[in-house]
Amino acid sequence: MSKTPVGSPLHTDNGLSHLLGRICIEFSAIEATLRKIVSKLLSNDSNIGAIVVSEASFPGLIGMAKSLVYYKTESAEIRAKIDGMVGELEEAQSIRNQCLHSEWTGLWERNDLVIRRKHTAKARHGLRQNWELVNAKSLTQKIELLRVVRMKLLDYDIELLNSNISNQPKIGLKLHPEVLKFIEKLKEEAADKTAPP
Repeated sequence: MSKTPVGSPLHTDNGLSHLLGRICIEFSAIEATLRKIVSKLLSNDSNIGAIVVSEASFPGLIGMAKSLVYYKTESAEIRAKIDGMVGELEEAQSIRNQCLHSEWTGLWERNDLVIRRKHTAKARHGLRQNWELVNAKSLTQKIELLRVVRMKLLDYDIELLNSNISNQPKIGLKLHPEVLKFIEKLKEEAADKTAPP
């Protein structure tokens, strides 16, 4: 069995492994933020929130977040924002699932293309094989979409705290000042990338 050498294009910033890893990391950050939001909406004791959300599926977290927001506020603006984010969160999960539950074949090193193939066998449709040609640009676009969703969710978390709908946890970790600076830097970068030219 041949191994991919560390210096090969698969291990560069645009290598397949690197880009798939970035998709995983971005989605994990989205999921962690959503868990944190639900936890704070449930209780100001972060341990209670952690117990409730620790085994929840991602769709379950989305449903809990929306239900808790609707329960805790009559604000049409805050409700509209969670409604608007539901589709984006579902799309983020779809991107992550497509990338992690697919077979990747091809010669990335030669032409920056690879085939993403996935087999499904649902009761309604029987066996299906889906495939698409993927390149670094298309994966980078998916990473950017996930990053934008993550930043919107972070902003929503702050908005909920400022509106006193969610609870500031009494127990739990406080973010280190350097982490807070890093988050602000990410927000600035996101704003720069989404601003019209």
